[in-house]
Amino acid sequence: MGVASNSHKAIHNLLTEIERIAEERGGAIRGIKKATGGNEESVFQGKFFKNTNSTREIDASFNLVAGTVFMYAELADQLITCSLTKRDRFVWPTR
Repeated sequence: MGVASNSHKAIHNLLTEIERIAEERGGAIRGIKKATGGNEESVFQGKFFKNTNSTREIDASFNLVAGTVFMYAELADQLITCSLTKRDRFVWPTR
């Protein structure tokens, strides 16, 4: 599963909530967050997430991947992506 946004702060807010719910329900996440090298604000300080500056570290061993849309552009050939429209309508991938 993946989380993407144009904003690291928006991603961090969602990841914080995901971690809170996982702890509340006794779940665990093996997540990875793509940070931007040299930008400390892009690093997520969470219990269940590893930070990386390289998409090469992202693989199937993680069950939640988070990063900006730029990260997803780098990984486009490896992912099947779905999205929600602004009106919360689910959109299936076209490939």
